[in-house]
Amino acid sequence: MEWLKQLGDVYKTDRNDYFINTDHKNIKKALKILKDNNITHISSITGIDTKKEIEIIYHFSKDKTTINIKTEINRDTPETETITKEFPGALLFEKELAEMLGVTIKGIKHEHLVLSDRSPIFPLRRD
Repeated sequence: MEWLKQLGDVYKTDRNDYFINTDHKNIKKALKILKDNNITHISSITGIDTKKEIEIIYHFSKDKTTINIKTEINRDTPETETITKEFPGALLFEKELAEMLGVTIKGIKHEHLVLSDRSPIFPLRRD
């Protein structure tokens, strides 16, 4: 799977698990490379507040292989574009990022999944 290096910096491999760091400005390009290589199933999106930035990790799987693509966004104005056009299964995960970490996802309608509409906090922020 030599093409994985096109996604960004492969910083860890563990059997069939690959961990790749990608600059946020290149995330759409990386996702296109995945689709071009028949990786079409997004299994999850993880968001982490590091107190310096918000890390977003996109988890993809095919057969017995998992590809994890990590990118970072500004913590003070956390926003990214939806990837649901390329990966429709991402919608629920993106809504969770918005609700729990306060990430603005451009291109989707924000609706609460768990929290009240009046909730003043983002539970996974480390403030």
